[in-house]
Amino acid sequence: AARQVAVMLAPTVHGKQHMALISALLNNLLELDLLLSPFVDDGFAQMSAELRAMYRELLFQDDQDLLEWVMARSDTPELRWQPVIAEIRRFHQLDV
Repeated sequence: AARQVAVMLAPTVHGKQHMALISALLNNLLELDLLLSPFVDDGFAQMSAELRAMYRELLFQDDQDLLEWVMARSDTPELRWQPVIAEIRRFHQLDV
């Protein structure tokens, strides 16, 4: 999503401002991308509509927090997100 926003905004800013904007928008965690991209490609469609909606909500959370939750290094602040986190962990066989 950040990449799409960066491309859409690119024509409206120039020079150093342009590069700073792109850098800020793309500043996310590679580790999180490596976990979520395959999940979206191969696991997302199998989830219920309710879980897919919760997954979309999770994407608005801080990347570092989301990575901590998926890696089970900290608890989610909202219990309702636990089933989605569990699906991501199950997909990657992180509970084995």
